Amino acid sequence: MDIAPDCTILPTVRPPKKPTSCPPKEPVAAPAGMWFEHRPGRPLPYLARWRATDGKKMAQAFADEKARGAFAADWQRQREKFGTAARMVDAKTIAALEEFRAIVGDVPMVTVAREWRDWRGTVNGLTIESAWQSFNDDQEKRKLAGDTHSHRRLHGKRLCARFAGKLVASIHSDDLDRWIAQLADPDTSELMSSKSRAHHLKTARHFFGWLHDRRKIPHNPALAVTTPDATKINSATGEPIHRDVNILTVEQARELFRANRDALCVGRLALEAFGGLRYTSAARLRREDIVWDECGIVMPGHQHKSTNRHWVDGWQPNMWEWMKHAPDACWDLPKRQYADLKREAFERAGLKPEEPDDGRDWTPEEAAKLDAMHNVLRHSFATYHLAAFKDARLTAHLLTKTSIQSLNNDYRGRASESAGRAYLTIVP
Repeated sequence: MDIAPDCTILPTVRPPKKPTSCPPKEPVAAPAGMWFEHRPGRPLPYLARWRATDGKKMAQAFADEKARGAFAADWQRQREKFGTAARMVDAKTIAALEEFRAIVGDVPMVTVAREWRDWRGTVNGLTIESAWQSFNDDQEKRKLAGDTHSHRRLHGKRLCARFAGKLVASIHSDDLDRWIAQLADPDTSELMSSKSRAHHLKTARHFFGWLHDRRKIPHNPALAVTTPDATKINSATGEPIHRDVNILTVEQARELFRANRDALCVGRLALEAFGGLRYTSAARLRREDIVWDECGIVMPGHQHKSTNRHWVDGWQPNMWEWMKHAPDACWDLPKRQYADLKREAFERAGLKPEEPDDGRDWTPEEAAKLDAMHNVLRHSFATYHLAAFKDARLTAHLLTKTSIQSLNNDYRGRASESAGRAYLTIVP
C-alpha cells in the first residue's frame, strides 16, 4: 500500500492488466503441392486441393481449419514417406487389395510378400530326380534297420519313373493318388498288393515331408492320399478286420495247367501253385538249386525274401511231376522272360485281361481282375494245403513262414479238406 507524508493511507494504484486473450492465429499454410480454399456458407467450407502424379485434380472438404490442417500434415508425412503417388489409388488397385484381403484375412501384406519371396526361390527348377537324389543322400547317412534303405531306393526309383522330369512343386495329391492306385509289378504287370502300395505311399509321404520341412515345397501332397485298404476295426470287438486273400478255385487251377501243360514256364508255375514259392523265389531259382533225388530245394539267402538260406522238402508229389514234365529250358529262363511267360499263361487260361496296347490305363473291371490274381498261386497253395492236412507247422515250413498265427488268420477255414486234396492231385 502507499502512505502519504501525513500518514494518510492512499489508495493503491495498480498497473493495467495485460489482455488475457491471444491474438488470432495466422491461417495454417498449405504444404508444398497442396493449396487451401475457403468457401463461406457451405457445410464443409474449408477445402484442400492437390494434384495427383497423373495430373488428376484431387480435393477434400472439412468443417473447420483444424481438421483440414491435420489432414494436410498427414498428407505431407505420407508424401515424404512414399513419394508423390501416396494419395493416388485407383478403383482397380482398391479392388485388387480387397481381393487380397479376402484371401489372406488380416495377415499383413509384408508377411505375405516375404513368404512368397522365400518360396519362389526354392520351388523353381527342382525336378523329382534331383529332389529324390538329395533326399536319398541324406537318408543314406542314417542308421536304419534291415532292408529299409533298399526298399526306399526301389520306391524312389518307381516314383521318379512315374513323374520323370516333373517339378516337385507341380505334383499334386491327385497325381500321387492315381500312381498309388495303379502301381503294378514291373515284371508281371500285376497290380501290387494293398500292403505293397501302402509301403510306397509311406515312402512318398516321408520324401515330400522332408522337402516341405526344408522349405522346398509349400505343402506335403502325399498326406491327402488315402492309404490303400486301410485296416478296418470291428466296432463290437475292437479287433482288426482281416481282408480275405484271393485264391483260385480247383477248376480254375486245373484250367491254368491244362491250358499251359506244355508251356516253357510250367515248371516254375508249379513251384508257385503246388509248392507255395513266392514269385521272386520261383523266378530266381537256378537249375543247381533243385535236388531231384531228395525232392528238395536249396533257396540261397540272396534269392529269398528272408535273406536266410533254406533247405525245404516235404511237398506233394504232384509238384515234382509238373517240374519233371517241364521242358529242360524252363530252368534257364531269365527272371524277366519268366514274368512275360507267366502273364501269357494267365491270359491263355482267361484269368487275366490282356495288357492294353493303346497306352490307356486299366479299366476298373480289369484292375479288379488283376488285383484278384496278385500272389494268387501262393495263396491258393497255402489255403488248400492247410485244408488238406490240418498241419499249420508243415504248411508254414513249406511256405518258409515264421508266424503260425498269421498263416491261420489268412488261410485257415477257407476251403474244405476234399477241395484241398483235389487241388494237390492236379497232375500233367
